[in-house]
Amino acid sequence: MKFPMRIYGEIKGLDPERISFLQRIDLDPFELNGLNLEVEHEGRFLDIEPLLDEIVACMAENGQGYVDCIDHDHWIVLRYDLKPGKWTCKRINPDISLEKYHQE
Repeated sequence: MKFPMRIYGEIKGLDPERISFLQRIDLDPFELNGLNLEVEHEGRFLDIEPLLDEIVACMAENGQGYVDCIDHDHWIVLRYDLKPGKWTCKRINPDISLEKYHQE
């Protein structure tokens, strides 16, 4: 089955003093694992940018992470790079970034 969207990533280095905030909000599709977050989503389209705003506000000084969003309907890959207090997004050519998975 082809999913409209796939989201994968990991965020390491959440601030222990701010972790209680993340425990009170809906993190779906992210899963909290100690001071880290992981995400594996295959399904409906999700706008994760508002949630990324909340997550980067809770990162420790040395925190870092990434999230890749693959939009199958429009054949777009967005790579989010996360640092404490900010995230950036760049569009990646899916044919090049996924090419290694189609090699024999």
